Amino acid sequence: MYNARGQQVARRLTQTGQTIHSVHDLDGNRIAEYDYDEALQISTLIREYVWMDDRPVAVVENDTIYSIRTDHIGRPVFATNDVGVKVWQATYLQFWRGAYVERNSDGAALPRPVVPERVWSPPELDARL
Repeated sequence: MYNARGQQVARRLTQTGQTIHSVHDLDGNRIAEYDYDEALQISTLIREYVWMDDRPVAVVENDTIYSIRTDHIGRPVFATNDVGVKVWQATYLQFWRGAYVERNSDGAALPRPVVPERVWSPPELDARL
């Protein structure tokens, strides 16, 4: 589901039945994601995003801070955990044709690319992930 500004505000994971709601700041940056439990009608924080100068710099998930390194146009290239171990890495194809995401054994904490589609890909690519 998208809002009037074209931002993804909710998505349903069909495999698990999970509904995830996203919160954006006034600049359009995704700043948090919540898991919505329809039966209990409550939301639980999944992760928060930290931005500086319109670039993602960190993700906070399960009390762990993941630092994000971006390339020259603001796409996340890799993320490290709080002790500096690389847990997530992306390699981009030219002309926005997609991204190849790699994870090491510690990467389970970051189940999808850690920043929203407006930074690293067109919206239709994010919908496929």
